Amino acid sequence: MDTIEVYACSPEEIVSKFQTSQIVGLSQAEAQLRLKEYGKNKIKRKQNWRWAKLILGQFNDALVWILLVAAGLAFIFQQYRDVTIILIIVGVNAIIGFLQEFKAEKILDSIKKLTTDQTQVIRDSKKQEVDARFIVPGDLIFLAAGDRVPADGYIVESYDLKVNSFIFTGESSPEKKSAKVIEGKNVPIADIDNMFFMGETVVTGEGKFIVTGTGIDTELGKIAHLTGEMQEILTPMQKQMRKLGRSVTIFAVLVGLSVMIVGYYLGLSLYHNFIFALALAVSVVPEGLPAAISVALSLGMKRLLKYNVLAKKLNAVETLGSVSIICTDKTGTITKNELTVTQVVINNQEVELSGTGYSSEGHFLIGSKIVNPSEIKNLELLFRIGTLCNDAGIVSKDGVRTIVGDPTEGAIIVAGEKYNPKERYYEIGETKITENPFSSERMRMSVIYKNSETLSLVKGSPDVMIELCDFIKINDEIVPFDKEDKDEIKKMYNNMSAQALRVLAFAYRNLEDVDKNKYLEESEKSMTWVGMMAMIDPPRQDVKKAISECRSLGIKVVMITGDYEITASAIAKKINLIGEAGSYEVISGKILNELSDNEIYKKIIQKDVIFARIAPEQKLRIATILKNNKQIIAMTGDGVNDAPALKKADVGVAMGIIGTDVSKEASDMILLDDNFSSIVQGIKEGRTIYGNLKKFVHYVFTSNASE
Repeated sequence: MDTIEVYACSPEEIVSKFQTSQIVGLSQAEAQLRLKEYGKNKIKRKQNWRWAKLILGQFNDALVWILLVAAGLAFIFQQYRDVTIILIIVGVNAIIGFLQEFKAEKILDSIKKLTTDQTQVIRDSKKQEVDARFIVPGDLIFLAAGDRVPADGYIVESYDLKVNSFIFTGESSPEKKSAKVIEGKNVPIADIDNMFFMGETVVTGEGKFIVTGTGIDTELGKIAHLTGEMQEILTPMQKQMRKLGRSVTIFAVLVGLSVMIVGYYLGLSLYHNFIFALALAVSVVPEGLPAAISVALSLGMKRLLKYNVLAKKLNAVETLGSVSIICTDKTGTITKNELTVTQVVINNQEVELSGTGYSSEGHFLIGSKIVNPSEIKNLELLFRIGTLCNDAGIVSKDGVRTIVGDPTEGAIIVAGEKYNPKERYYEIGETKITENPFSSERMRMSVIYKNSETLSLVKGSPDVMIELCDFIKINDEIVPFDKEDKDEIKKMYNNMSAQALRVLAFAYRNLEDVDKNKYLEESEKSMTWVGMMAMIDPPRQDVKKAISECRSLGIKVVMITGDYEITASAIAKKINLIGEAGSYEVISGKILNELSDNEIYKKIIQKDVIFARIAPEQKLRIATILKNNKQIIAMTGDGVNDAPALKKADVGVAMGIIGTDVSKEASDMILLDDNFSSIVQGIKEGRTIYGNLKKFVHYVFTSNASE
């Protein structure tokens, strides 16, 4: 059933269409029958005679074709020595290329992230663990925080449900989903919030959904299939070698014919005349060139691995060296995709935090001076509120720390660790009584804790929180929150927002004098303002230098992101991708649709350009426009919907850590560390190889001509 039909249905219609129940689920017997009908729930990697193609691909070269034709003719005239030599040369070349590309395929297989192995299915009214491969349409699935969605489906129950749709949208901010009906046609996946899609991850809450698509019939599967159907494109060197092959063929034929004509007039026999002509014609062909190119590219592949760049094909190495434009994503490539608190406002004073990502290492600075955070009054209270009014957690595996839950709340916990690493959650001796969860309508969250006193701890949007607070705590005093203080706070908040910082405010109320039955009702009234935290997904440390190196290499860098214009611009300025106002242009997805292909190309060439709020199909359009104008482009991507654009680009570059399997399959290269700087190192390596190969080709033809 098509996604468009599904999201517009009511729960009753879904139950009817899939002959299931949103309470009982399918019976075990019915599930087995449907498994036979629909097949296993997995996206098969399109084989297309995978290994045979890998082997035959080594012979897809103009000079190799010429050598094979020469070997065939030599065989006809019983010149077995020549046949043996030519076939050995061609065979060695094929073996070198095959082994390197086979090795790359094995590395790719080892880093691929597989879909969830087990999921909770309700069958015959019983909740049970089932291998995700055996899920079928009509199954009733239960998901909770931390679970990955194993198939596409319609949500029938939801409780405070937030989902990370990064693989489809490219942005890590959780999106709220719920059981409801959506009206309208052609609604983008990012806006279909009554359905789950295979590959998404539940951040908070829980819910149930009825499976509507499995395997190749999921949105993930459809994109994987579409990408597999796209034709391979020739690399710059392949185009040049084909042109060179045609020239060599014509020259060799002319040499051979000339020799045969001369031999005919000299009275040589047809046999000896042909053998002599064939020998001279073959001598024109640089039989060692294909093997030399393969060796050079193989060594290049090995060197690229040192920079955490995995080239899946030999030809991708030289293509990378020819790149003129890099189209890069923001989240996870330019940045680490790890939201970080960079600033707090306490006692009406701004304090900066150093360090990036989920590491608890960092300093507190006032101005440019490092200060002891324990000496800043009320800072412990700020982090106490932030870490207690919080549902996230941090897990560490193999030395890598990840957030479980909302990334915003995770960033607050990390900031709290920088203040006091020993008491990560500040929960010693505290008892949680109740919680008033965050909602987009209220724009805040509160929890009530009981210790020596009963406190309501609240965090939320500064705009909302300012109006709910009657007092402010400054140093050791609690004073009325007057208009002057509020205006000062609003000014700081607006300044931080203008820098694309995500800002949260924190306050509390003592409930000792409040009736227990009115805790929730009174918990967010007449509060005391404590401070704010500002956070952003900051750029990687070495990206700024990499952008500068791109400029010195004559390479243009274009940021293409699904994020908002203000955020994209702020990050671009931090890495010197854009300069002062007027020297660059930010083009939103809406504006892009109003521009012609020619207008878009002119803007990219004439100015520094950022594309923001861009959909995957628009990313593909940009790649097509640049290729149609003879630009050689490298395109980065990590989500499922990036796959067509990666396939279209001369060099598709997928992310090894956060990238989806589909994007890795569609790409020519994989950044094992997800770092933009690795691309630049790869380009420099590719240019060195490309330059050396051109010198070698010139030498070989000069040498053969003299022979």
